[in-house]
Amino acid sequence: MPPQELEYLRQHIREAIAGDHIVCLVCGAQLRNLGRHLVFTYRTTVEAYRATWGYNRLTPLVCGAVLAQFRAHAKRRGLGTTNTRAMALAALRARQQKEPIPLRREALERLRDRPQHGQGVGPPRKISDTDLLALTAQGLSFDQIARLRGLARVNVWRRLARLKAQGFPIPGRRPRQASS
Repeated sequence: MPPQELEYLRQHIREAIAGDHIVCLVCGAQLRNLGRHLVFTYRTTVEAYRATWGYNRLTPLVCGAVLAQFRAHAKRRGLGTTNTRAMALAALRARQQKEPIPLRREALERLRDRPQHGQGVGPPRKISDTDLLALTAQGLSFDQIARLRGLARVNVWRRLARLKAQGFPIPGRRPRQASS
């Protein structure tokens, strides 16, 4: 792009956004989407570019063709239709009446019916130092303790190392016996 044309676009920033491309006001490159170009080429954000060149936060920094693709994809997904507006109005009315939204009532009931943390969802995940010492005194390895209590191996190992550093007797690993 010629320098005088780039200078003109810098003065008239709205004309830098066209139907099939958008012009980078820093280097003059014609792109479909400006965001990745700014991040990878200049290590800057779209917000900083907007502040530098005077675009407001609602101006999309993509060309019109990309906007049309975004719009078509949103319509295919059902966004912006009367159905979503009706759902939003139903949610607003339910909030005003302090009732659960009718469409979400089943999900709320399922949440209420599931067991709370620690109720019937496996062994307890916390273990006291005395229980840990008792299990090691029985000859269990930290792998076995971790599996038994549903803890991460490394956490059991760290707690045993801390207890050993505090002077508690921790039985070490038994040496492997050579198989004959």
